[in-house]
Amino acid sequence: MYLLKLCFLIAGIGINIGLFDIHVVKMDNTDISIGDLQGKKIMIAILPVTNTKSDIAFLKKIDMISKLYVDKITVIGVPAYEYGYDENRITDLQDFYNGIIGKNVIITKGMYTNKTSADKQHPLFSWLTDVNQNTHFDQEVKGVGEAYFISAEGELYGVIGPEKELSDILLKKLLQLQ
Repeated sequence: MYLLKLCFLIAGIGINIGLFDIHVVKMDNTDISIGDLQGKKIMIAILPVTNTKSDIAFLKKIDMISKLYVDKITVIGVPAYEYGYDENRITDLQDFYNGIIGKNVIITKGMYTNKTSADKQHPLFSWLTDVNQNTHFDQEVKGVGEAYFISAEGELYGVIGPEKELSDILLKKLLQLQ
């Protein structure tokens, strides 16, 4: 497969990278391959970087999801540059997140998430927001609280915008646990 990709690159033919080829970096600088999560459902959520009542409630919900469905889903939380992430505050953010979210949630370093970030957009969000890569959805990230649901086989099958609350009923339907 690597040789095939290399041949396409040399020939100048653009190819999309697959979800399981993407890597993310946790806040502690640990590299995580999304490929290592293959076989388990994945939820990716845009995390808040401010300490408001609603932000804390959202983080508690993310933590609850990671604990309640620990055997069924891996939760990845992503702070976004477009929504206030600042590398100079990484220690404060780690303390903030660690005070609310348990060890079950993978928290990444900040990423550029929006299509409008062009070539700065992280490959994970290029995949999540481009129908030519994920084959289902073609939309811009709408903000903190947006969540993406990926099957164990790597198919993006659900997106919840930040305006929609992650209710237990909705989660059960999205996670197909009923």
